[in-house]
Amino acid sequence: MSEVNSPWPAPRPPKRIALPFERPALLARLQAGVTELGLALDASVLERLLDYLALLHEANQIHNLTAIRDPNEMVSKHLLDSLSVLPYISAERIVDVGSGGGVPGIPLLIAGACKRVVLVDCIGKKMRVAAEIADKLGLSESVVALHTRIEDLPAPYRSDQVIARAFSSLQSLAQQAGLAVLKGGQLLAMKGKVPQEELAGVPRPWGVVSVLPLHVPFVEGERCLVTLQRC
Repeated sequence: MSEVNSPWPAPRPPKRIALPFERPALLARLQAGVTELGLALDASVLERLLDYLALLHEANQIHNLTAIRDPNEMVSKHLLDSLSVLPYISAERIVDVGSGGGVPGIPLLIAGACKRVVLVDCIGKKMRVAAEIADKLGLSESVVALHTRIEDLPAPYRSDQVIARAFSSLQSLAQQAGLAVLKGGQLLAMKGKVPQEELAGVPRPWGVVSVLPLHVPFVEGERCLVTLQRC
């Protein structure tokens, strides 16, 4: 396990042609989505969210952080998807499992859902890039990027809320991330369609507290947030 704060490698030619990052259009899309979500975010916050997305989009040309290449889709499937769970974040510090390039942790931090975020991923390259993005945004004091497995997360980084997006299964999440949750805390799993079979297989001592539908603007298909807590 290592805490990652090293800079990106020396610049090299992109592996693929980047789609244009047309900021005014992306800002309009983000504003429309935020309004549809019923969130009240200042214009400065929206600009900061786009600053993050621009850095993620740039880094993705070299480091393959996300399969989503189109900036319009990145607004919907990264920023708005992250913001859809903002009303359910109550901890001052959250742990983001399998964070990749910092989603949903960094968008939630920028939007004021929490004051500190611990990003965890087993791929060191992704955590190096996430740490550099946080530094470029002036968030290095609020973001810790750890290259480790979530089951090996040191005790000082544990939290009242641990969130995971597109994690393998609820059973795996409970077994692997359970120790990262402080006593009385919650595991939050961002899912697509309600995972009925997974819900039935949640291992003790964990129990399902709620399964809440999520609406993500400009994204088709079902979304939900499953909350687990120790019984």
